Amino acid sequence: MLLRTRALAGLCLIALGILVAVPSAAATTYTVGANPYTATNAISVTDLWDSYELTAAAGSHVTYSVTASGGGCVMALFAKGHSVTAASSYYVLYSQESCVSSYSNTFPVASSDGTDFSVLVITTSLTAVDYTLTVNVQGPAVLDLALVGALVILAAVVIAGVAVLLLRRRKAAKVPPPVYAPPAYPSQPMPPVPPAEPPQQPPSPPGSWP
Repeated sequence: MLLRTRALAGLCLIALGILVAVPSAAATTYTVGANPYTATNAISVTDLWDSYELTAAAGSHVTYSVTASGGGCVMALFAKGHSVTAASSYYVLYSQESCVSSYSNTFPVASSDGTDFSVLVITTSLTAVDYTLTVNVQGPAVLDLALVGALVILAAVVIAGVAVLLLRRRKAAKVPPPVYAPPAYPSQPMPPVPPAEPPQQPPSPPGSWP
């Protein structure tokens, strides 16, 4: 899965701007209890924002869209957590910070994001704006599950191969059994060498001087 930069920004400036313009502004919270979820409501600047709280597990993809009707405009912020306040944070790359007629995006949930999220619908119009919001949470893709399974099998094969290699090395490193030499018998003394005899001269013929 590709890593994506998720810039977070606080809601303080947006909330303070609305509160300064309309001190009586208040927020309304809804629970996304179905999948897919669709809701049609009206909002004005006196409502501060409409918050739609949802839950999504790591590996899921949250697709949401909001469309204003009657020529109105809305803002859409994908916030982290539930019970959003001015101190909460939203994902800038997956939010629409200016007032538009429609907006949609898909947020890939990573393990570091947690599981609780909120979609905030805001308007800068002083008159009520009708809008329709849809939210769809898709679980981990089949391809992702297959990839995880393949990685698990590959890891098991590698671990088994390393274990076999280590076992072979241990067997090769064992001390060989001692080699027993045949028993030694006592040596026999060598027979003495007879002394060398002096050379003998041939006998003299008869009648000759010795």
